[in-house]
Amino acid sequence: MILQLLQINLIAPPRYVMTTTTLERTEGLSVLNQAMSVIKERIEEKRGVFNVQMEPKVVTDTDETELARQLERLEKENAEVDGDDDADEMEAKTED
Repeated sequence: MILQLLQINLIAPPRYVMTTTTLERTEGLSVLNQAMSVIKERIEEKRGVFNVQMEPKVVTDTDETELARQLERLEKENAEVDGDDDADEMEAKTED
């Protein structure tokens, strides 16, 4: 078995992306699926909900570049906008 590194990146709670790089496609998919099964078990043990947005798939370098762009776009969309906290604080003060 070839040692594989799994990466889990936070997009925005509760959304995460798991990736790995390998020359063995079948083994790479198997490792991702096994990791997802373990994560699902642990989350459900705590009465949480595990939801897969996209099943693991093999991507090429071109696909990987596009995925990186999509992840960057999602991060920007989920980034806090300047003034978000200020508006919340003002609403809380006016309710008092």
